[in-house]
Amino acid sequence: MASIWKHPKSPFFMACYTDHLGKRRKRTTKQSGRREALRVAQEFEDLERAARKNHVTTHALQRFASDLNQSLTGQSLETPSITRFLEDWIEGKKSRNAKLSTIERYTTVKNLFLKSLERMREAPISAIGGKHLESFLRQRLKAGTASKTVFVDMKILRAAFNEAVGFGHIVVNPARMVKLPEVQSEKREIFTVEEIKKLIEAAFEEESQWTTMILLGATTGARLKDCANMRWENIDWNTQMIRYIQAKTGKTVDVPLHPDLDDHFEMYRVVNETGFICPEMAARAVDGKHGLSASFIRLMKRAGVDPKTIERKNKRKFSTKSFHSLRYTFNTILYENGVDQEVRRKIIGHSSMFMNDHYTKPAVEPLKRAMDKMPSVY
Repeated sequence: MASIWKHPKSPFFMACYTDHLGKRRKRTTKQSGRREALRVAQEFEDLERAARKNHVTTHALQRFASDLNQSLTGQSLETPSITRFLEDWIEGKKSRNAKLSTIERYTTVKNLFLKSLERMREAPISAIGGKHLESFLRQRLKAGTASKTVFVDMKILRAAFNEAVGFGHIVVNPARMVKLPEVQSEKREIFTVEEIKKLIEAAFEEESQWTTMILLGATTGARLKDCANMRWENIDWNTQMIRYIQAKTGKTVDVPLHPDLDDHFEMYRVVNETGFICPEMAARAVDGKHGLSASFIRLMKRAGVDPKTIERKNKRKFSTKSFHSLRYTFNTILYENGVDQEVRRKIIGHSSMFMNDHYTKPAVEPLKRAMDKMPSVY
């Protein structure tokens, strides 16, 4: 049992207690009052007893430090709950003008993680350990979420807990204790010119706005959401340029208006028209069973173009050919026609040469013709 003792020449009481090895220890309580000193001494012994039973956690240590600091300075070191911390973390991102898409992604991960914690969601952040992060990861994978998505989820949580370490709320980052999932990166395939023509013909026969969407994707390399949100105001008819802001990156992209797209618009555009070019598409979500992505895959099948759907290890299906393939195709056609990579990067809006390389899929024949120029060395 803990006790206290005071040297005649000292203003503070000493704590006398048994440590986790069974040895008696003496340690100053920094308290001059008997009651407060005895409480600190008992805290010392309780912590050592927990250590003896292997029950000490980071949360217990931090709670002890907080109580001790409260006794010494009158100030608490209590950490915020995991819910409050994550909410404050996201608010901090908003105040630093993070992109809306980034805030939405972070908020989704926050909600999913808190839901996985169940009753622990109001616990101090210091009570969250690696086991909670590991459980969250496994739940996501078990639900059929793509490994690449889960990988990003965990990177986001790592960033959040890193900030908690920086603020002194926790000692170590629990998310770093969890091994990230292996990312299954399926390669996107490009369309042939003949396949693009088939898609346009099928959309034209159905009198749908997919005709415009496909032309936009094929001649600008814009992503599906950017094509759907394209407005008449984005087109400068005098300079024959299209300027739009990418929804994913927030980057402004300038693309010359392709003659095919210009001819298509001439058929039905009104002078000084404003608003969405494809209002029906702009009103629809990208993902989901009835979203634009799935709708385009169905159009491909009606046009006789194989989306080349494969099944991942988690049983989820992935189409190696989709609307996003138009972006790959656009970049590859420019490459095969000798357009400089820096120019290609600016037109398509890539942030780096590395990313532009990823979107370039050179055809086999040009590579073979290049190899034919290699003289015999045998």
